[in-house]
Amino acid sequence: MSAHRTTLADMLAAGARHLVAVVAGVVTIGLVARRLGPDALGAWALLGTASFLLGVTDLGLSAAVQRAAARPEVEPARRLVGLALLVVATLAPLAACLSLGFLLDVPGAASALRADVARAGAVAMSAGVVGALAFPFRSFALVRGGMRCLAEARAASSAAQVVVTATWLSLRPTLLAPAVGLLVAALIETALTVRAARRIDRGLPLVPALPGSLRELAAPLRDGAASLAINLFTLAAVRADVLVLAHVAPLSVVAGYGVGARAVDQSFTFAKQVSAALLPRLGDPATRDGAVRLGTAVLGVLVTSGIAALAFDGAGLLTAWAGAVAAQRETALALALLGSAAVFAAAHEVAASTLLLGGRTAWASAAPIIAGSLLNVTALLALARAGGVWAAAGSTLLGNALTTVLVWSKARRLLRWSARDVASALAPMAAAGAASLSVGWALADRGAASLAGSAAACMLTTATGLAAGAWVALRRPTRAVGLAGGAGVP
Repeated sequence: MSAHRTTLADMLAAGARHLVAVVAGVVTIGLVARRLGPDALGAWALLGTASFLLGVTDLGLSAAVQRAAARPEVEPARRLVGLALLVVATLAPLAACLSLGFLLDVPGAASALRADVARAGAVAMSAGVVGALAFPFRSFALVRGGMRCLAEARAASSAAQVVVTATWLSLRPTLLAPAVGLLVAALIETALTVRAARRIDRGLPLVPALPGSLRELAAPLRDGAASLAINLFTLAAVRADVLVLAHVAPLSVVAGYGVGARAVDQSFTFAKQVSAALLPRLGDPATRDGAVRLGTAVLGVLVTSGIAALAFDGAGLLTAWAGAVAAQRETALALALLGSAAVFAAAHEVAASTLLLGGRTAWASAAPIIAGSLLNVTALLALARAGGVWAAAGSTLLGNALTTVLVWSKARRLLRWSARDVASALAPMAAAGAASLSVGWALADRGAASLAGSAAACMLTTATGLAAGAWVALRRPTRAVGLAGGAGVP
């Protein structure tokens, strides 16, 4: 298979991997809501979130595994996998027990639901621990070209989750059903992820391991701290807007904002799988330049075109999904501002991944993201009471814009690019934006008319943006930048 076909296959696999996870989550939520009711659904949302958050117990060492896997030496990556397993095996069970203690006190829940949460919580937390153990192996496989195997693992685990949950709920309606489904999915995906990583390198350890010396801990802990800081600051910036808005605005406003935010988040998360598919090429100095150009173009064009379609023509689709709340002014405003913020995020996503893998330390990527998140939260807290939705969404836009500027200022030095090179890399998404905005605005009335009209207008708007972006990307002259070996260090 040629390099271009391999890259395309990896991108498609990355998208499919995210899509099956989304479908499994949506189906599980629907099953719980119909069989157990809204109170149980709220409890399951808490359990599922707590289980997922156990992934941070790797202390960011999975990012250190990625950096090591991007280099030709094999032993450092193997040692880091063992170290990451040690950290997760130590911290994840402790964090699971602490989380379960908080979750057992569900405010306003009936005694039967509390008992159900206690049983299901132990299983869900076990699933979180098992899932966290897969993180270092997944990071290694991502950088070493194992995306298609990881997609197959996610597909198998998602299918198992839905089948187990649906079967158990049909026999006995209890929160143990989705919890056991989650645990079975975690066991399957972790086992298949470990197998995929060890197919690439049979020397990867299966058990936790201490480093040979304390000196070996310095670099991975530094890189891990950078990745952990990115996760924590990004989480704070992403979640703070709804929490703050809920204290200064009516719940109806929060609901409208939440619909817009969710639509943008899902669109961006799906498109950003492009970055994960390109990790093997971003980690290799010989292919990094072309991978940055390709990834920035594809991700930027997808996000820009899709967001323009949602903002102008998505009213019918959103109303069919969320009901009358989607027709509120706050939803449209959130789509416009948060969509613009997503476009900025798409502009720097691949460059930030490049810095994570190729910079002197992982802090080359972390510092711009932390700075943007701090601006986001600071502006939100200062302006929320007076600005409401404008402040909540606008602060995200400001933070992402700052991150984009800072990321590219560092990535330019790593890639040895001029300002003109950066502009050339961003040109396809600019063309896609101009084309999709024009068509989306022209079709805006049709997009609001009905579900069918909205879907048709969104597809046409998105297709126009994709075509314009592809036309600009394909007609640009190829320039050999950074292929002669070596790269600057930001």
